[in-house]
Amino acid sequence: MKMWIALALLAICALQANASPSGGNKAKFNEIEHAPLAKEESNGNRLAHSESLSYRLVGGCTAAQGRVEVFFDGQWGSVCDDGFDTDEALVVCRSCGYGMVNAVRPEAFFGEGDSNSPIWLDDVDCRGDESEISDCAHLKLGDHNCGHWEDVGVECSD
Repeated sequence: MKMWIALALLAICALQANASPSGGNKAKFNEIEHAPLAKEESNGNRLAHSESLSYRLVGGCTAAQGRVEVFFDGQWGSVCDDGFDTDEALVVCRSCGYGMVNAVRPEAFFGEGDSNSPIWLDDVDCRGDESEISDCAHLKLGDHNCGHWEDVGVECSD
């Protein structure tokens, strides 16, 4: 089943690439780090970070979608989908400089994180008005009862 989802995502990405008005390859799989309030680096990538955490969306067809990943303690790790809904996705999208939430994608919709990478956040609980995901209630960083098949993804509006 997951293979069919991955194939469907590839097909959608290919269609989006062919539909791009500039003819450019907008459909490359996303691995862009993002920033609160759309702070941009000189290369155009957006970075989101707090004192100790950085965030990115990985594996989507556009920069506004993908698996939610957190950088902590020198490595990227994923976020578990337990309890992750529109409020949490809104915080992620807003902190990455995007508008609203188009969709929450549970069960590793954008692919599973690397099996050697940690799952940094679980049981994230936001009100929806937080500046970034680390401001939301959650289990201690690295504590979880998930596998990478539960990595959460989001689709944000541009």
